[in-house]
Amino acid sequence: MAEHPHVALVRRIQQAMSAGDLATLEQMYTRDCVVYLPGDHPLAGEHKGRDAVLNVARRMHEETKGTLRLEPPQLFTDGRGHVIVLNRLTAERRGRRHDAARAVNFTIVGDQIAAIEVYEPDLDHANQFWAEP
Repeated sequence: MAEHPHVALVRRIQQAMSAGDLATLEQMYTRDCVVYLPGDHPLAGEHKGRDAVLNVARRMHEETKGTLRLEPPQLFTDGRGHVIVLNRLTAERRGRRHDAARAVNFTIVGDQIAAIEVYEPDLDHANQFWAEP
């Protein structure tokens, strides 16, 4: 059975994010997309617009020196423009290691991502990992 197109799109987003492939990511987001990252760290909050979303992705890869990985994704769709992902984010940054399962809710319009909401199981750990030195 063929993979649902929304699931395939989100799978490609996860792969591009892990690879730091901003050119591919740019094609996958709507111009007015919104990404929400929970917590109280410098990358947390609502990022509105393709440029802001790409900037936070770029910063995450720069901060982790390319060690950020999203694996292995479990993807669920409702067939109406929503995909829920359960994955494990691993990364290293300034002598700290982040290794946590998390949930991500994607909203798809047409064949692009319009919104992403990230849910962390341990906000304190995420805040410590992404905190300034």
